[in-house]
Amino acid sequence: MRSLGSLLRAGYVPHKGQEFYQAYSEIPSLRFVDIEKRKRRDTEYLFEPGSHDNLDHYFLWPYFPGNPIQSVQLIKPIPFFATRKKYPLKEGALRYKDIICYTEETIYLFPTFFRPFY
Repeated sequence: MRSLGSLLRAGYVPHKGQEFYQAYSEIPSLRFVDIEKRKRRDTEYLFEPGSHDNLDHYFLWPYFPGNPIQSVQLIKPIPFFATRKKYPLKEGALRYKDIICYTEETIYLFPTFFRPFY
């Protein structure tokens, strides 16, 4: 799964109060406070991504490497699937007929779209 550090380098902006997890833990261990915006000046971060050297150890969802994904919840809309609904994986992939097939690799690459459940 892509780490928080990887997502921040790609331009991801967390929302206020969002929590992040370390591997093999269902208890969040990092919380994004907020972005402090000043009028007519540069944006100043209360949470400074550059000041942390270990953001590659945090993930958007609980992450258990080595365990197979049983089901997935969609966070953002994808054609043919309902948002916020939990879908079981069939043969290790989320499928819609022969049109769409999202494998575990795809699910791990896009944690902003999919929340895996083990």
